[in-house]
Amino acid sequence: MSYNQHVIAVNIGASITCEYRRGSRWHHVRKHKGAISLFPSRHTFHRRLKTSANVLYLAISPSVYMQDSIYGLPQPEFVEGRKEEHSTLFHIALALKGAVTSGLAQDSLFGRSIAIGLARHLMKCYSTSQQRSAMPLIQVLDSRRLRKAVDYMRAHLHAGITVADIAGAIQLSPFHFARLFKTTTGYTPHQFVMKARVEKARELLLSSSTPLKQIAVDLGFADQSHFTRQFKLAYHVTPGVWLRSR
Repeated sequence: MSYNQHVIAVNIGASITCEYRRGSRWHHVRKHKGAISLFPSRHTFHRRLKTSANVLYLAISPSVYMQDSIYGLPQPEFVEGRKEEHSTLFHIALALKGAVTSGLAQDSLFGRSIAIGLARHLMKCYSTSQQRSAMPLIQVLDSRRLRKAVDYMRAHLHAGITVADIAGAIQLSPFHFARLFKTTTGYTPHQFVMKARVEKARELLLSSSTPLKQIAVDLGFADQSHFTRQFKLAYHVTPGVWLRSR
């Protein structure tokens, strides 16, 4: 059996028993909650489950790496692998699952940010040892590019901007930009845009009589409910309650 895409299997339920075949022999493997398996694109494997399972499958197209040249390296070569636990990949998987369930996956900036994180960690964990050793040390955005990226995001809060849009404005690949931006600011591009939108909404609440629904539309939130959720996450009260307290 093989997949056309790189497929990550994440056990999000109780412990399960799997069998993997190597050569002519089958080997039993106990996989606990949080265990990760990677099946590289077009790589033949033999696996079967011995018990019922609650497994989340994520797929990433090989073309993602070709388009963005992550780390400036050629198309990565992945090796089939299984890890007892990898907290970062586990939480990325849950974030994607939650985004699909809540509708946040429709936000292209959010979805792209999560996909970048997934692709980057796959390279760290499952690419060949030669490629891992070739990855550069952590860097940060220089002040000029950081200011230009922030200015671009603030100028386009109303639009459905993507990581690629922002990265293009400062002439970096989306993968490279997202990594440097998070290292420099502590925020992913999506988190920063949401933070900026909420701050701008707060300014509008104080300086105008624009209805909440219109503010949500003008600042690029999915709808008023999305705006209210994000505002409450930042200030622990709804926009209406916050405004009345002022």
